[in-house]
Amino acid sequence: MSRRLEELERERALLEAQLAACPSSASSCRGRCGAPLDRSRPCQCNTGCQRYSNCCVDHTTVCSSNSSQGGGHITWTPGRTTDADLRRLSEALLDRDQDNVATQVELELGCTTRNGASRDCSPRPLFKRLDQSVLRRPLYRKLMAMYENYEVDTTVRESVSRAETQEEEAFLQEVTRSTVMQEAIRFLKAKNLLTKSQADFTRLLKELWFALYSRGNRILGSSGFEHVFLGEKKQGQVQGFHNWVYFYHLEKQNKVNYLGHWEAEDLGGKGTGLTFTFKWGSEQKPHASMLVGTSPSLELALYTVCVLARGDQPCHVRLGGKLVTITTHVFNRPGGVRHVASSFMTWK
Repeated sequence: MSRRLEELERERALLEAQLAACPSSASSCRGRCGAPLDRSRPCQCNTGCQRYSNCCVDHTTVCSSNSSQGGGHITWTPGRTTDADLRRLSEALLDRDQDNVATQVELELGCTTRNGASRDCSPRPLFKRLDQSVLRRPLYRKLMAMYENYEVDTTVRESVSRAETQEEEAFLQEVTRSTVMQEAIRFLKAKNLLTKSQADFTRLLKELWFALYSRGNRILGSSGFEHVFLGEKKQGQVQGFHNWVYFYHLEKQNKVNYLGHWEAEDLGGKGTGLTFTFKWGSEQKPHASMLVGTSPSLELALYTVCVLARGDQPCHVRLGGKLVTITTHVFNRPGGVRHVASSFMTWK
């Protein structure tokens, strides 16, 4: 038995290496459902692939007879969380993101620039078009309802009203019942990274993302949500700011100025991974990154999984066939309390 387990572990390690090296088309089950074992391929599409944890990331969605938007049921194997597990999960979540609006967004990428370049070589706005029906969806309405709740300056103490707390809870409820977060919860439970109830998980999300903390001088002027999904300023520097919806919101008000990009990765038609520079008022963010077209539910789910599975270590995932590294930083407080300090993506 131990020898067989060693063989399986070697096969899994080989699979991970092959997945990292091969093109995305070789890692798909399209046209291959039920095909016999082919060791020359990085992943399999036969009926036994779940048993050996070597299915292609889209196996369930493509090959399940009852698959529909949101995908079919996936079996997550217990045990340690491997990079292959995280790649499979991230692709499954992207496939299940029912609030993905990539086809309803058009970007004006403009020029190619470099990290920190201050010259504006892209005079047009980044967002050329956004179908306004997107902003009427419940998830996006609840996200944008919180935009006026925060002080931009981290040295200014935040005050949270009861109405603002209710807006936070309404947003979390919307995210928690989304298809992507429900799948993330199933994954976390299978990997024993989540052992409590869904209500406890919602409280954990609130602790991680919405609890206030200090970034200096004991001033409760920041939160993980504000830092990542909006943005902050500290001593004349732009910090965080990794969500496309907030960028669109401020660009419509002429409060941000897109200067140019150096990476624009197509995530299989389901989003764009953008690395760029911009100014927020008079302050410039030299190196910014964000997904465009994906939902806040997807991003919150991926970031949360990485916090719980990897902590401050790099979290290697896969989106639309592209390898992506999620970096998370966590503030650990006495009593096991954790707050997200930052979370963002880079494209390999």
